[in-house]
Amino acid sequence: MTAQQIGNSVGPAILVAVSTGVSGGATNPADQLAGFHAAYRVAGAIGLLGGVTVLLTRFPQAATEPSASEERS
Repeated sequence: MTAQQIGNSVGPAILVAVSTGVSGGATNPADQLAGFHAAYRVAGAIGLLGGVTVLLTRFPQAATEPSASEERS
């Protein structure tokens, strides 16, 4: 629950910082478009990274065959 609350507050702050940094703080909507695109790319990359992390940690790898020495024990 805590991680979710932190993500809900830090995530948008990061995306606003990316958008503002790329657009240079422009106030004209047409000039802000590049910043919005950059923010969406960052959000997508974070989402993909999170999905890959879940796939790698949630589903364990298949067990390997026991070696000959382990079978005799």
